[in-house]
Amino acid sequence: MRDAIIIDLDGCLFVHKHLDKYLPKQDTQEAWEQYHKDVNYFADMPVDPVIYNLARFYMASGLPVIFLTAREETKENLTNTSNAIFNLFDEDKYGFIIIMRPLGNTEASFMFKQRQYEEHIKKYYNVKLVIDDNKDNIQMFNSLGLNTMLYNGSETNVLHQSKNVVCFV
Repeated sequence: MRDAIIIDLDGCLFVHKHLDKYLPKQDTQEAWEQYHKDVNYFADMPVDPVIYNLARFYMASGLPVIFLTAREETKENLTNTSNAIFNLFDEDKYGFIIIMRPLGNTEASFMFKQRQYEEHIKKYYNVKLVIDDNKDNIQMFNSLGLNTMLYNGSETNVLHQSKNVVCFV
């Protein structure tokens, strides 16, 4: 079984805090579809340098990086996400995997990610670290015994650490 790390996309590899003002007021499928039409992720979302360099380090060391995102897998999203990641990691392009939420899947992010981990990741990889910006996802991965890092962006640089959790605040 190979070692690997899991990194979330939105809020970790891609900075999105400046887009929060566009978040839907209602948690409906229609509101989220409109949000995704209004916001061009890849034109509007810069890359976080800390997570980018960390991912490059792991890839260069031969460890696969699994990008596990609750971003919905439409044809356009999958193409744009894949292209953005291939462009970032061109010389290391074979060192990563992308897992996205299937079209129409509305389960909570932590439930989706746990199911993906259980069904598609843990059989093949010994996950050394999970980096995510969502506390519910971090709690779920901690409950599975995985080392985690709750990441709140590289504009902050105070490191807090507790059992199985590393947190930038």
